[in-house]
This record gives sequence, C-alpha cells and structure tokens, in this order.
Amino acid sequence: MIFRFFSFFLIAFPLLSAEICDAMEVTFHVHDQRVTRDENRAFQNVPLSGWCVITDQAGRHYYPVEYAVPDDKPKGYFYFWEHFTVDLKPGVPYTIRIEKGFGWNAYQETLTLEKDQTEAIVKMSPWISLGHRRWLAGDLDTRFRNMDPSLAMDSQGLSLICRVVPKATATTDVEKRANGFNHLPNERGFTGRDWAFENFNVLGTIQEVVLEDETPFSNTDLYHIQKGRNLGGYIDAKVPESPEVPVAAALGLVDYARVVGPEKSQDEIWDESRVIARFNAYYDLLNAGFRIPVSAGSLAQEREPIEKDRLGASRVYARIPGTFSLGRYLKVLTEGPTWASNGPMITLLVNKKDPGKEFEISPQRKRIHISMGARSDRPIDRLELIQNGKVVETLVGSSTQDYVVKDFDYEVNEPGWIAARVFEKPVEGEEGIRYAHTSPFYLKDRDSISIRKEPVEDLKNRVQGLIEKAEANPDIAPEEKEEMLKMYSQAIDFYQKRLDKIASAKDEG
Repeated sequence: MIFRFFSFFLIAFPLLSAEICDAMEVTFHVHDQRVTRDENRAFQNVPLSGWCVITDQAGRHYYPVEYAVPDDKPKGYFYFWEHFTVDLKPGVPYTIRIEKGFGWNAYQETLTLEKDQTEAIVKMSPWISLGHRRWLAGDLDTRFRNMDPSLAMDSQGLSLICRVVPKATATTDVEKRANGFNHLPNERGFTGRDWAFENFNVLGTIQEVVLEDETPFSNTDLYHIQKGRNLGGYIDAKVPESPEVPVAAALGLVDYARVVGPEKSQDEIWDESRVIARFNAYYDLLNAGFRIPVSAGSLAQEREPIEKDRLGASRVYARIPGTFSLGRYLKVLTEGPTWASNGPMITLLVNKKDPGKEFEISPQRKRIHISMGARSDRPIDRLELIQNGKVVETLVGSSTQDYVVKDFDYEVNEPGWIAARVFEKPVEGEEGIRYAHTSPFYLKDRDSISIRKEPVEDLKNRVQGLIEKAEANPDIAPEEKEEMLKMYSQAIDFYQKRLDKIASAKDEG
C-alpha cells in the first residue's frame, strides 16, 4: 500500500505594508492542487466546496457577503461552493481556516490583505482518496435543520446522510417538509423520515406515518422498530450494549450496530475504555453467531464550529460498485463491505476480499492472506487484528508515524469471525479519542460450530432479566406488557435453540 503526502498553501498577491482602510470585498477561490498525468483524473485547479471560519484578532467572525447568519445561535462558520466573497479590511490580520472533510489536509493561515487586493486563491490536497475505489461515506444519524444538505455533504465528502427524527417532533411542519428520500447530484442523497428511539434508529422507511399513532408503547422499542421494518426500514442498533438489543437481534431486527459514534449525547467523553466497552458489546453479538456489520452516526446538529458537531464527524464507508442510490447504499450496509471511523482510515482484506465475506476453513486449509493498514492525518497508536473478540496481531505506530500497513499469512485456529480496529494517539488537551473499525469476515468450519456457548448464555440471561423486570412492573399497561413478554419469550426460545445446537455439536464431537 502506497500513501502519498500532499501539502497545501495559499497563493496571494505580495503582502506589502498597507494602511488600514475601510472594508472591501475580497473573493477567495478554492481549488484542488493535485497534479496527475492521467487524463481521466485531471484534478488540478478543479474548484472545491468546503467549510470555512474567518476571525480577526478580537475573535469576531466574518461571513460571506449576503450570508444569512442564523438568528438562534451564530455558528461562526459557513459552507461554500467553490468560492466566497467577504468584506475584509486591508492591513488587518485575519485567521482563515478551510476544511474539506475526511481525507483532506486542512488549510489555516493568518493573512493580511493588501490595500487593492480583491482576490486570493487557496489550493488544497487530500492525504487519502477513496472515491475512485468506490468507498462512499455515510452519516447514519444527523439532527441538522436549517441548512443546505447538498452543499454540506459535498463539503464533507459524504454520499449519504440520514436525518433522524425524534418521535416527539415527527409531526411538525419542519419535519414533514424533510420527509422522504432526496436524491442529489453527484452520488449524494439524504433521507428525512428516519426514526429515533431510545436505543435504535429506523432508517429508510418507504412511507410517511404519524409516529404518535404507529408507536403507542412507551416501555419498549421493539414494537416500534418492528413497525419500521414492516415499512421497509433498516434497523441501526445505536446502543449495542442496551438491554433490548439481544431481543432485537434474536428477532432479526438488527441490520447494523453503531460501533463508531455517540448514541445519545455528544457530551459523553469517549476515552479508550469507553470505546472498548462498546466494541465488547458488539463482539458479544458476533460471538453468539449474529452477522451484524458496523455503522456510525455523529448526532451532528450543525450549530457549533466544533468538529464533532459537523456532518460526517462519525461516518461509515461502504463499497458501492455500479450505480449509486440511497436504497442501494442502505442495502449494501447490511452485506458488510464496510468500515466506520471518526478520524483514521482503515483497510482489511482477506484473500483480497472486502469485509462481509465468508471463508470456509478446514484442517487442510487454515491459512488466509491478510492485508491490513491504517492511515490518518495524525499519528497512529496501533492497528489491531481481532479474532472472535481477542487481539491476535498488533501493528504499533509512533509519535510521528501516520500510517501502518502489513501483508501476511495467518493461520486460523478456530471458526468465527475476524475484523480490524485502529486507534490514533490521544491529543493533549483534546477530549475523546479517534478510532476506526471494520465489519467482520466470517470463518466457517464444516466440522465444528462457530457459535460460542458463553455469549449465547449471557444474552439469554439478559433477556430473562427483562422478562422478570416486566412481570414485576405494575405500571406497564396490560396490552404493552403482553406484547413485550411475547417478544422476550421468542428471544428466549431462539437462544435456547442455539444452546441446544451447541450441545448437540459437542456430543457428536
């Protein structure tokens, strides 16, 4: 794997001494600086969209001419198509920062404009490019309101955003106007009728409903997400460690699990221990035999200039060969050629195949070929290969190394699954941690069962606890309690059948 490093710079007129005078309009043009000999990939001087913040030494924010600053809470930043014009004073130092989203080097400079300067050119380049390999990015949980989604998506390099609607606000005029599948130019689109519940999101429902009528229960999410599935939706378990996920998984109501990104609030600090706890909850499901790909969502509302409040702050990449559509993207996510990240890029190939594939192993054929790597604009701490929830290979980074890569043969010692994860080095003074995780490959052995007894028993016991808690709760309405206990009992039966299968395989062995 070869990574190329790119730089960025500002081309401006000579900055000579200039007296401070009244503000004048200055137009900034933002271009791609890459140079290629391939005529089919002529990047140089291609105009770019982006995200920008401009401040003076007093901390005041500056916006493009005729830009409508939000009334409720000024953002301090703006998106732009290709260029923007701002009223600035010559002779006054301004700090300008321009970003292009995941994979692009940010541009930041303190500049002082010349007296007669009316234009400036900014040139940018990426540290990694994924689009030509058909890896398309999606943010499955956003909460934005008054903004141009097409511009924001192009500026952040996204192909899909899901605008999730809390039940309490699902019938307001604003929500109704946003309903539906919205297909945009250049392989982009966003949904507007996705449903947010306590521990699950329902994505891509095919018809409009009044959620107040469709989801009357208040003590369970299961009834709600079943309704969403019946309407053609996909179920994202946004809190894999939550109590009802084992039930939903047993009922076939989990299409993806949010391995990257917050689930309820951006206020929670995700240090490495918190991230590992999320991973372990996900691994329990995989070890119990469920085939669930990873997902990611940012909860971005686009109200503050902080990175985690932007669309795509947490994102999932899916390889989408052929024609792009929203429905196709959501469907491909269930098949598993995916990886999720809030910062670094990660890749894992087994026998030159993408995640989601199944490989049959046997005593005569245990070796698989692994290609794994990670890349970032920050130093990498470590890249880990995970088999059945355990770290089996580690590539260590350094304080200066921003990529790690290795090709090797690996001998599989048991069936199950295999995936990869990467952590960046923590940044002093910055909350949280940046990381990425692939969806799993599945390793099947005809002579032994890949399901593990301990996680199946644990999930069954968790469901049994839900049954006991519901039966003892006098505040649950009889109709709702009946529906809950019915679903819980179905899950118990499912896990018992898996335990019986494990016992039978052991006896035959």
